[in-house]
Amino acid sequence: MHIPFNLSTKFGPDLKELPVDKDQFVLARKFILDEMSAKDSMDAHELRDRYSLLGYICRILGLSKESIDYANKAFKISLKLNMVLLIAIDQIRLATSYHHDDQIEKAEDLFLDSINICEQFQPLDEVIDFAYQHYAKLLFDQNKLQQSKENFEKALHFRKKKGIDDLTQSTEFALDLVNKKIQYH
Repeated sequence: MHIPFNLSTKFGPDLKELPVDKDQFVLARKFILDEMSAKDSMDAHELRDRYSLLGYICRILGLSKESIDYANKAFKISLKLNMVLLIAIDQIRLATSYHHDDQIEKAEDLFLDSINICEQFQPLDEVIDFAYQHYAKLLFDQNKLQQSKENFEKALHFRKKKGIDDLTQSTEFALDLVNKKIQYH
């Protein structure tokens, strides 16, 4: 699904993802909701794609409850479709939404399960870095700095294999911040 908006994010000083351009996220949310209400019907894949993206957008906008709702809908559709890659993606997004809503136990359980699934299925190497990265952020927020560092290092390993500079740089930034916090803690 292509939407004509910039959904880029950057890290804030506390490793929270912030929109590069918040207005673009607001417009993207409206665009998707308008598109969904204008269509008579959508197949499960289309619906899952939109719910998953809406969950992400709402999380970045700070709309935690809405983010959880959309991420949960996407996750349930992924389970019905029985597509392991989509299940892993939506499970990571749902866990991240719970994290941002301070539902730490739910988030941690989902992250650990998604990491386990990704480790079992080799084709999921393309998303395992996201599982480790977001789990590391959860640990960082709980001040479990050594565990956070270990998970960021795992994320970095997979991101270097991908060769996508933006991903590698974001993880290196996070690791630098964790290391500084460990040093001064």
